[in-house]
Amino acid sequence: PIQRLTLMETIWHNLRKKPKPYEYVLVETYTKCYPYRICLVDEGGVWRDAYKTSYFFPKSCGKISYRGNDFRVKKWAYIEDVK
Repeated sequence: PIQRLTLMETIWHNLRKKPKPYEYVLVETYTKCYPYRICLVDEGGVWRDAYKTSYFFPKSCGKISYRGNDFRVKKWAYIEDVK
């Protein structure tokens, strides 16, 4: 319950705005097992999980991920903005 209250106070961004390449951000995903992840975006626009080998390939990349452990990003926030 405490974690959810602090996450509600964050400033969330949609996928139209992207962080700088290789900057760690907090990501909310559509997966039930890991709804929040620490991720980074590479130069090609691929979202990478910082702790697991999971990826999110947006449509702008032109790649489709078929692996079961990949995720989809719902929204993201700078880690510094988490209160």
